Amino acid sequence: MRRRAGVGLLAAEDGGAHARRVMAAYDRWLGEDDRAALRVVGLFDRAADDDALAAVLKAPAIAGLTD
Repeated sequence: MRRRAGVGLLAAEDGGAHARRVMAAYDRWLGEDDRAALRVVGLFDRAADDDALAAVLKAPAIAGLTD
């Protein structure tokens, strides 16, 4: 890119500070059960079918995720 200085996103100075503040607010707002559900949902990049969810929730528990 010859004109990379003209692209403001490449020169962002906050380094994701706003995103970190938003995530910290969600962390304070949500309870542990809600955060656990979001961690499981985060395993999938699209709608998960019943078989995929059953596999994640099947015993034994995944330490730190489904326990």
